[in-house]
Amino acid sequence: MGQGSGEVKEISKGKSVGMGEAKDRLSVDKTLPERWQRLLWSARLEDIDLERDKVYVIHQVLAWGEPEDLSFLFKVYGGEEVRRVFLEHPKRVYTKKALRFVELILDVDVDGEQYVSTVY
Repeated sequence: MGQGSGEVKEISKGKSVGMGEAKDRLSVDKTLPERWQRLLWSARLEDIDLERDKVYVIHQVLAWGEPEDLSFLFKVYGGEEVRRVFLEHPKRVYTKKALRFVELILDVDVDGEQYVSTVY
């Protein structure tokens, strides 16, 4: 598992997706699912801009989302962009278990101190 494999696991179908497959994913659908309010709790959904708030959206969904949330996240941003944001903008919002899951689906190995907000 390294940072250079160029693949991201596609949650909904259990297969790998090439990192270069998503060029303009933001045009897919800019309407956030209502169910994401529980993930993006610090803002109203209608106030969230997918480009401006990309770091917040990606980390919150990776940390707290269910498989269908993750699937939508990858449709909107694409695997390459999700992985890039995750690595370049670490946020301490993950449990140890959630971080390990994200490391597996993004095929990365990161310093937990930059990502884990809890000690359990």
